[in-house]
Parts: sequence; structure tokens; C-alpha cells
Amino acid sequence: MKTTLTTAALTSALVLLGAAHAQAPAPVEGPITKEDMLADATMHFEKADINGDGVLSEGEMATAAAEKHPEGAPRRGRGNAKQAASAMFARQDSNNDGAISLEESLAHAEARFDRVDADGDGVLTEEERAAARADGRAAARKAAEKRRGQ
Repeated sequence: MKTTLTTAALTSALVLLGAAHAQAPAPVEGPITKEDMLADATMHFEKADINGDGVLSEGEMATAAAEKHPEGAPRRGRGNAKQAASAMFARQDSNNDGAISLEESLAHAEARFDRVDADGDGVLTEEERAAARADGRAAARKAAEKRRGQ
């Protein structure tokens, strides 16, 4: 089963998934099923859950992001790793309780998968992933221009 995702595979997407790695995973060739992606998301969630309490705090997410993007390196127009982790935390904490459960994380990951799965067949092809990366880059450029007041 292919369970390693490229962080770009789901656009800026699943920062949480990639944030638990000290370096970016190798790009995957071939299709990625929703089942594979959710298994990978679970593995990354568990790795990021430093204290093992079954939920991610904003601090745990920031730590995982800092490991992936050392020294506060900018992330394609989305600020440094801490800023990106904080923004993602706010998006994923759907019940606003100050923690992200595995269920919240998987729901967020599944929704992103479904947005990228253009034909709705439950499998991401390289073409769908490439289109999502292009869309993500365009959205990042637009957001950066907006912040600069252009």
C-alpha cells in the first residue's frame, strides 16, 4: 500500500501530514486512494501528538511544522512554519475547543482529498495532483498580492 504523500500532492493541503516529518517525503508516483491517504494522515497525526493524549495542541502542531521547516523558513507566501501551523490549527479546530482530535484532522484531510479528486472516483491521479498544485500556487500568489496591497 502506498501511504507516503508528497506535501504538494494536496496543494498547501495537509501541512499537518507533512509537518511531522523532519524533511519532505519523496513524491509518490501513481494513484493515491482515499484509504491510503487517510491511513497516512492517521500515522502523521499520531507522530505529531507528542504527549500522546490523542489530540493536537497548537504547540504540537507548531513543533511539527518547525521540524519540517527549520529556522522559520518561509513557506511559499504563507509566512513561516509557525504562522502556517497557527492558521491551519484554526481551520482544523472545527469545534473551537483549542485542540484538534484525530476525527477533526481526518475530516479536514478527507475534505481536501475530495476537493482534489476532480472526478470523484476516490483516487488521486498525478493529473489531479498537478492541477491541485497549480491551483494552490495561484491561490498563494493571489493571497500574497492581497497582503502587499496590489
